[in-house]
Amino acid sequence: MQDSGTTWDFRSIPHESTSAEKVLVFFFLATVIVATVKLIKIWRIAPPFLASQQAGNQTFARQLQDSARSLSEWMKLTLLFYPLLICFDLYHECSGLLYSRSLLASDVVRLIEDASVLFEQGFLLALLLFSIRWHFLKRLADIKNYPTSE
Repeated sequence: MQDSGTTWDFRSIPHESTSAEKVLVFFFLATVIVATVKLIKIWRIAPPFLASQQAGNQTFARQLQDSARSLSEWMKLTLLFYPLLICFDLYHECSGLLYSRSLLASDVVRLIEDASVLFEQGFLLALLLFSIRWHFLKRLADIKNYPTSE
C-alpha cells in the first residue's frame, strides 16, 4: 500500500470577517459615497474642463473651499480611524491565537496578510480623498486666476 498524505491549502479556507473589519468596510463605503456626492455636486455646477464659466462666482468658490475643507476632515478621520480599528482587530486576533493549542506559521501569515489588506484599504481611501480635494483646490485656483469678463 502506498502512503497517501493529505495536504491543506490554507488559502482556500474561508475567512470569517471580524466586527472591526465589518465596521471598516462600512466606513470605507460611507466615505466613498460622501466623496462621490461632493464631487458630483461640484461637477453639476461646473462640469470638468468648463470651470471657467464660474469665474468670479463667489458662491461656487466658497462651495469649493467648503468641500475641500470637509474632505480634509474626512481624510484626517480616515487616517485616525483605520489604524485604531486595525489595532483593535489585531489585538483580538492575537488573543485568539494565544488560546489556541498550536500556533502555525500560516496563522501568523494570515494575521499579517489581513492587517496589510486593511492598511492598504485605508491608505487607498485617504488617497482618493486627497485626489478629490486636490481637484477642488486646483479648480478653485483656476477660477480665481481666470480673468472675469466684466
